[in-house]
Amino acid sequence: MDPWKMTETELRAEVLKLCADRDLWPVALRPEKFNQREVCNKGFPDLMVYGAGGVLFRELKAMKGSLASAQSTWKNRLLSGGHDWSVWTPADLGSGRIASELEALEAVGACTNEFTFALIRRDC
Repeated sequence: MDPWKMTETELRAEVLKLCADRDLWPVALRPEKFNQREVCNKGFPDLMVYGAGGVLFRELKAMKGSLASAQSTWKNRLLSGGHDWSVWTPADLGSGRIASELEALEAVGACTNEFTFALIRRDC
């Protein structure tokens, strides 16, 4: 598929398929439900993926997308806390970057932190 024609929703579906093929636990947020509940949730990344190697926070964007102010705020919060935050676009899907980062996340003993262990302690 042409990356310039892929929507953010289509990208999310493809990323979730990649997660399903691996031992990963993705949490995909639907902005229309999540961000409107509370002001503090606005801009939270579209995707949080947990694996044995840690947690990734990813903002998904179509090729023409850009970060909103609230998304930049969450970016800065997460990065300043030492978390793995980045933007994924359809071009990253085509280049193999997304698959590569997900494979690394599966690796036991990669980068873990206190937030990761807090997630493990919670019931599904």
